Amino acid sequence: MVWGGIGLNQSLGPVFFNNLGPGRGYGITAQRYIDQILQPHVVPFFQARRNCVLQQDNARPHTARITQAFLQHNNIDIMAINT
Repeated sequence: MVWGGIGLNQSLGPVFFNNLGPGRGYGITAQRYIDQILQPHVVPFFQARRNCVLQQDNARPHTARITQAFLQHNNIDIMAINT
């Protein structure tokens, strides 16, 4: 699985997820998303810039309470997505 981010004159990634294997239990969880994407890549990117908003889809790792709490704790604004 590969993740990437884009912005005006900016890019992040590609980032390759580690430790993925067969079956649902080896998929991308909220904790893996935090540990492998948000903490090492997104947080430093947002800390170095002002007036940024993170846009993500409604994938379960993105909408999980632990992910939302992590983003709020790190002062990362999220673009609202209507479902």
